[in-house]
Amino acid sequence: TRFAFEILQILPGTEGSRIFSSKFIDDQYTPGIFNVYQLRTMDSSNPASMLWKPVVYQSEDRTIEQNTLMQVYEIDNNFTLDKENDQGIFFALLSKPTVSAFNISLGQANDGRQKKFNFSLSI
Repeated sequence: TRFAFEILQILPGTEGSRIFSSKFIDDQYTPGIFNVYQLRTMDSSNPASMLWKPVVYQSEDRTIEQNTLMQVYEIDNNFTLDKENDQGIFFALLSKPTVSAFNISLGQANDGRQKKFNFSLSI
């Protein structure tokens, strides 16, 4: 069962953002080598970044048996905000913002989680 959500980044400038990945060794909860993702703005006058490790646990027990996959999709740097959404605050802060968007999904297709718990989720 896969759960997915979309992340929007609204920023000044026209450069947009990129997602980079690199290898990272971590042994705090689940020993192993992970791909670490970084969302980084490309505009040098407004630098910002966000870093995360793509590990999703299916319970409070943080063991390798309880983790599942996370998929990070390509970023869209020409995303258009839905006109139905209130955009006033964005344009009050930034005269010409660039909107970047990307999706993340958690879980695996046919992993049996929906059948086991009999629910689905939309965010």
